Amino acid sequence: MPAPRGATGPTTEHGKQITSRNAAKHNCTSTCLILPGETQAEFDALLESLIAEYLPETEMQQIRVNEAARATWELRRIQREYDKSQFRLYNAQPNLCDWTPKQHAECDRMARYRTRPERTYNRALQSVECLRTLRLRAEQRAFWENMQLSNRDLSERRLQLAVQRFEQTAVSPRAKKNDAGKHDAPKRAQPANTNQQQRQEVTTNRLPQSGQTSPSARLFRPRTAADFLAFATQLQEQQAQRQEKLNREKMDREAMEQEEMERKEIEHEYSEQENLVRSATAAPTHFRPSA
Repeated sequence: MPAPRGATGPTTEHGKQITSRNAAKHNCTSTCLILPGETQAEFDALLESLIAEYLPETEMQQIRVNEAARATWELRRIQREYDKSQFRLYNAQPNLCDWTPKQHAECDRMARYRTRPERTYNRALQSVECLRTLRLRAEQRAFWENMQLSNRDLSERRLQLAVQRFEQTAVSPRAKKNDAGKHDAPKRAQPANTNQQQRQEVTTNRLPQSGQTSPSARLFRPRTAADFLAFATQLQEQQAQRQEKLNREKMDREAMEQEEMERKEIEHEYSEQENLVRSATAAPTHFRPSA
């Protein structure tokens, strides 16, 4: 007859999950996502709120948002356990100087447990904030491109309307009447190469060139629709060049500001790490009441 076997523990999955938490004290080092007292609906609500805030578009962006949600969830859990520990310690002994070495050790241990999720949370938050910055820059770039296209279309439309008005007013009814009278009346002899004709020829041929800044360019008066079109096209090109220069300067300023912000964040993180190292290497001092 075989010897009777002792207790072998639960055999079902539910029973194994229950017994796996028999030695749980504070759950600060647990790798489970949902613990007793927590619900999956709360975590899903947190994840949906982060997705609605950062709007991930690719799979990598979705992974970053999921990591930020998990880091936030774990930090909240450990913060609750840390608050419970502090409440229990101060409720047992309100005076910090009267604490025992065991109480000081428990306080230091809970502070160390809180350090790891805080670092994970800060890294995840910085990652998703970079996603937000990239998305806002893309939206701003698309907005300015659409604005430039709209301005270009509007300028072309105004140019077409101006050319049409110029062509309509080039030959007025009064000029037509004068031309008709000229055919009826005998032609008068016009002096050749007079000063008036020379001024008209100079004014007619005075078309501004690229980069020309002489007074003659500012006094340009178009005589034909082709001259008016060339002049308006040149003005439009100059305006587009100035707008492009302003956009480049603005993008350079934004890039410099972003680099300065990243540099400050790195310096801040480095200083925090130095402070943590100093606090970890410093020997804890336990205060005891004098006899």
